[in-house]
Amino acid sequence: MNNYSTAVQLAWQISCYEAANKKLPFIEVDHIMLGILSLDKVNLAKMNLSEQQQRNFVEEKDDFYNRLNTFGINIVKFRRALRDLLPMGNGIPEDKVIHRSAECKSIFENAAIYANQELKIRHLFYSMIGWNSSCSKKLFSAFNIDMNQFKSDILFSRYRIN
Repeated sequence: MNNYSTAVQLAWQISCYEAANKKLPFIEVDHIMLGILSLDKVNLAKMNLSEQQQRNFVEEKDDFYNRLNTFGINIVKFRRALRDLLPMGNGIPEDKVIHRSAECKSIFENAAIYANQELKIRHLFYSMIGWNSSCSKKLFSAFNIDMNQFKSDILFSRYRIN
């Protein structure tokens, strides 16, 4: 499935920038999480999006961010903490093209299982929770969030995965 929502596409673009900024050759799962947590910084006026795409983006982002807020997650603090945890690399590829790592690709494949017609940020985030990343584990631990409970709450809340 390659039908990604506008929010997923923008999060992916942001994650590519974040990986390049850290001089890493691949987009890792934590970069995708960082991309999702950075969607509040997107300036829609500078994007070449239709009005419908803009509405869909804002609705998807706001719904997801509101859900995170119900768990006491401050998006800005969470994003900054994650960025601080990410390691520096030693250079981007010579062709300057940064691809997703194998683990990152598997997260997208896993997320597609939960999506009906369009892969959304909530599907990606759901698939990332509990992924075996030391950065994610440290992040959730620093914010006193039980990753398993968080995943269960997202799945069984009014904010359904589908």
